[in-house]
Amino acid sequence: MRIIAASVGSPGSQGDSVVFRSTQLFAELRAPPAADGYRGFLPPQCFLVGDQAYPLYEFLMVPASEDEQGYNAALAHCSRRLRNARRVVERVFGCVSVLGNSLFYAMHRFHSEQRPQDALEDTHRP
Repeated sequence: MRIIAASVGSPGSQGDSVVFRSTQLFAELRAPPAADGYRGFLPPQCFLVGDQAYPLYEFLMVPASEDEQGYNAALAHCSRRLRNARRVVERVFGCVSVLGNSLFYAMHRFHSEQRPQDALEDTHRP
């Protein structure tokens, strides 16, 4: 798995699908495919995985709701696999978030513990 894009700075009250639709990535994916079949970075026959809050697009697969699945075993199986894939993605972003917060805390602590004269000396070193 690769993280190919990230969007930060949106208010937490905004839903993920709203934020996604406001990104350049979404605009590139919505554009008609190139002659080689690529949609932006996305190769032909590949797609992104979203949860049920996202609308279904050619490039974005989402699990079917319980009502949509009905008694269709194949659709239920596919939806289960999509939900499992989405959980993996959520765990990766959770790890990245923890790492990012840890780095931010360490940098903040380093800069706040530095004495003012040390900070001045650092700026004048060749």
